[in-house]
Amino acid sequence: MSRKLALMLGASNHSTTDREGNDFYATEPRAVEKFLAALERDGVVLQCPIWEPACGQGHISKVLIRHAHLVKSTDLVDRGYGSVLNFLECDHPWDGTILTNPPFKLSADFIRKALSLVYDGQRVIFFQRLNFLESAKRFALFQEFPIRYVYVHASRVGTAMGGDFERYHAKSMAYAWYVWEKGYQGDTVMRWIP
Repeated sequence: MSRKLALMLGASNHSTTDREGNDFYATEPRAVEKFLAALERDGVVLQCPIWEPACGQGHISKVLIRHAHLVKSTDLVDRGYGSVLNFLECDHPWDGTILTNPPFKLSADFIRKALSLVYDGQRVIFFQRLNFLESAKRFALFQEFPIRYVYVHASRVGTAMGGDFERYHAKSMAYAWYVWEKGYQGDTVMRWIP
């Protein structure tokens, strides 16, 4: 099946363009706004400070700051926002929330690292494609670290390769916010973001 046909049918993760070198696909700010509104609706409070360890150009961080959250923004690559830091090499505990859209190919590594840094009861929140729930490898990870909530966007939101929303604003995939609470051992609850 051609990449173009697979993309049109929604049957593949293929892209009609090459992947961005460091997997930088910026989060649409509207997705963050809608997620924060859903958390408020459900009475879920984000514990501050919030660390955004794959901040890119600040698309998530800027929305959090507009909502009066104290945010630490870092990234492996200097994209003109935040400070340069390799999150996967960090070893100091974080007393707050970790919230990010990590490089997809490093998502499992980011989950393990984030959960190793926060204290019991604190949250780790990732923006990922809905098909992140698939795969035997990630299933084992989810058994080890149960997801507390999955907030699914009922309407499509997008990401943009390299942060260029005018050129690469694709909405061909479904996205969700995955919320871990360190130490949680119950069932995963799915909630909708209208």
